[in-house]
Amino acid sequence: MTLIRTLTAGALLAMGLSAGAQQPVFDSAYEVAAERFTPPASPVGVVSLRECAECELVTIQVDANTVYRLNGQAVGLRDFRRSILVARNREISKPIVVLRNLDTNTVRSISARL
Repeated sequence: MTLIRTLTAGALLAMGLSAGAQQPVFDSAYEVAAERFTPPASPVGVVSLRECAECELVTIQVDANTVYRLNGQAVGLRDFRRSILVARNREISKPIVVLRNLDTNTVRSISARL
């Protein structure tokens, strides 16, 4: 019985310590088609997207920490933007994933497989 009390006390102590630790930052993700996505024009611009044809337009700020990925590789904004616009003009309907940091309300990353 003493062992059970000791284990229970240890578990409660560990839970209390973890509750005092900094809470993790959560993200939300959007998956949109290229034709419903506008990449930022500058490193401190905004992305615009619609999750569906009838959905409201969503704009989210990008910053210097935003990561742009094409086919799993990190690329610069210029190359990313060019590739997205070419895909949109060719009507390539591959999804683009935008990861939004809810803590800072900025875009953490934008990924596309073209």
